Amino acid sequence: MHKPTTIFKSVVEQLQSESFHTEYRAETNYFCRKRKLTLITVLIALINRLNKSLNVEISKFLRNFCDGAFATKQSFSKARYKLKPEAFIELNDTFIKAYYACGTHRLYAGRYLVLGVDGSCYELPWTEDIVEEFGFTNNPMMTHPRAMAQGLKIWDLLNEVSVAARMDRYKESETSMFDRLWPVATGMLRGCQSAKLLFVGDAYYPGLGRMLEMAEGGVDFVMRCDTRFCREVVDFLASGRSESILRIDLLSDHRRRWRLRTRGIKSPPSHLVVRAVRLEMRDGTVGCALSSVTTDELDEEQVRDVYSLRYGEEVSFYVEKFRAQCENFATKKAIGIYQEWYANILSLNMTQVLVEEAQRELDAEQEKNPKKHRYKINKSAAVGMVKDEMPKLLFGKEDIEQFSKRMIGIIYRFKEPVRPDRSLPRKAKHWIKYNMNQRPVL
Repeated sequence: MHKPTTIFKSVVEQLQSESFHTEYRAETNYFCRKRKLTLITVLIALINRLNKSLNVEISKFLRNFCDGAFATKQSFSKARYKLKPEAFIELNDTFIKAYYACGTHRLYAGRYLVLGVDGSCYELPWTEDIVEEFGFTNNPMMTHPRAMAQGLKIWDLLNEVSVAARMDRYKESETSMFDRLWPVATGMLRGCQSAKLLFVGDAYYPGLGRMLEMAEGGVDFVMRCDTRFCREVVDFLASGRSESILRIDLLSDHRRRWRLRTRGIKSPPSHLVVRAVRLEMRDGTVGCALSSVTTDELDEEQVRDVYSLRYGEEVSFYVEKFRAQCENFATKKAIGIYQEWYANILSLNMTQVLVEEAQRELDAEQEKNPKKHRYKINKSAAVGMVKDEMPKLLFGKEDIEQFSKRMIGIIYRFKEPVRPDRSLPRKAKHWIKYNMNQRPVL
């Protein structure tokens, strides 16, 4: 069976199951009567994104997919708050399990599933309920307060899907969010695929306790650390070598022992053995990557290449915020923020499956007819194309396989050449309100 067909079938079956409806309505007496705005209708409307005026979005949505029914924006707002935001997390988990169970996902060096993590701040509407739930930030003069939230994603760096994601208070640290989310993501992945996990983290994530836990849990890692991370790293960088094996002492330093105890590690080994690789940054500065991967598994250049993959997650936040407009919330309540944010994660994952299949067809075509540049599917265009198309799949108005093939055919047409190492200075001659290169796709 076609990969998108298999994945979408799992999501649709979960969406239509009676147990799903029972578990994710806020009260047992919600969504019991036959109404225009059923649980499925509200959920699919949120997955389809509410970027325009609610009157426009709801009217067009019901007219196109619910046999011309009509409902006011007030009735939709009342109905949506009867739905638990965890419904979208459950659907995304179903998507991820089906995605990796297909076994066609990309692996680095044929054996590593490469996972990155990063967080970003999201600007929210300013209401009392939202500020109380998520918190706010302000400038030093306290004249421009903004409601903000912290979001974190565990991202598949090669396959470009969000394995797990969570939103929390603005002041919540990324590392504490990661420590709670990582066991959930790895437990789910180990149940649906067999490749070894390779974690890639930026300088915010390395820690002796975290590296020790990953090594003991059978997870390999590549983490960039601060040049003053520990005395062993300082000595390595001062030596001028490109790579070295470091034996980091865990017991003789009372500060290290205290940090390990705060993570619940009461009986650590005497040393943590890691591999250090020198990183040369584009701005001429020198960095260091610490890894548990041996030289036999990945050579020096491959370690650098793996670390460079994490830039893809930075791009994913750009797509979320500026192309999919995930900060364009249509709610004044905290529960609505959770709903729309998690629905956006699911929608982008489902779009990525179609992009991936279209890219596979494009790669096969380029092998037969090579061109000067490699071409890549325009994901921003794909995000716009699936708008008002995904409900046809989720409502069952179009056969799943037929929908997949039709959408892949549409997305295939939008491709752009990839020009490697292309970095041109940007000279803005005039300021304009609407940028010609960044027009909305929704």
